[in-house]
Amino acid sequence: MVRRRESPGYPNVSDTANHSLLDAFISIHVNAGGKGAETFCYWRYGAGGRLAASIQNPLVYGKSLGFGRYGLLKNGIRVKKGDEMQKIPIQAFLADDIISVEGGKNLEQLSQARKKDHVFEITNTAIERVPVVKTPLFSDLQNNFLASLHREVLRIAKLENAGKEVALVTTISFGRPIKVLGDEHSVNIEQSSPVNALKMNAYMGELVVAHNHPTTRNFSFSDIGVFVIDEYIATLSVVTNQGQVYVMQKSADFHYDEARQLINALVDQYELLDCPEDEARQEAAAKEFLKKTRKVGIWYGTSK
Repeated sequence: MVRRRESPGYPNVSDTANHSLLDAFISIHVNAGGKGAETFCYWRYGAGGRLAASIQNPLVYGKSLGFGRYGLLKNGIRVKKGDEMQKIPIQAFLADDIISVEGGKNLEQLSQARKKDHVFEITNTAIERVPVVKTPLFSDLQNNFLASLHREVLRIAKLENAGKEVALVTTISFGRPIKVLGDEHSVNIEQSSPVNALKMNAYMGELVVAHNHPTTRNFSFSDIGVFVIDEYIATLSVVTNQGQVYVMQKSADFHYDEARQLINALVDQYELLDCPEDEARQEAAAKEFLKKTRKVGIWYGTSK
């Protein structure tokens, strides 16, 4: 292992790395602004991507660190053209992380603010009649598996959680899902150790998350935020307690930066951070985002 720090003399760190016969090149720095940790790699589905994910996950989900999530990004970075090392430049935290926990609290405030309507009782008829939504990124078999996942969400919510929120998390191969129970207003998969363990062994864009809304609500604004920011989630769905289904999927043309910009613009437009308990503002912001999903490479569909 070779450790080398930048100094006023500006040493050629990449040249040192290329002459050291190293297996990996890891660069850590603090950026001037923003929140969260971001990790770059040349190709997220190769060995470098797996190494980058193994670094990014503890930064975001580790109990001792817990930086905000900014993303694992494919950047095409090379220390030297044609070199053999895996390159992992890391922004371990951005300068605004001095107050970044505040951003996390704001998201929590938004997620806790969805307190409208009563909890609808889940009937066996509603479970049986959950429809299959034909999503473009799944085969017919996968779409049927997704419908089965929705039925299982409602069954668990009915039998184990008094109709309150439940999330099932699995991969696109639809193996045995991880169950997370929530309350009347939200379910937090990010605090689930089994879900975080699943992410540690998954590729980006491999997870499917299905959850119920006890009311008849569509995606909440906090749902949308989690979907956009979490690079592991490829498909997020909502099934209401009455059996309506809403699905979002990240397409091959998904634009992370543009989606984040849209979210930030809507937060400002509807003053969501100043009025975190205003459900009408959150609902309006969510509806506005769902109208513009194609512009940022997100497919959105419903059972209606």
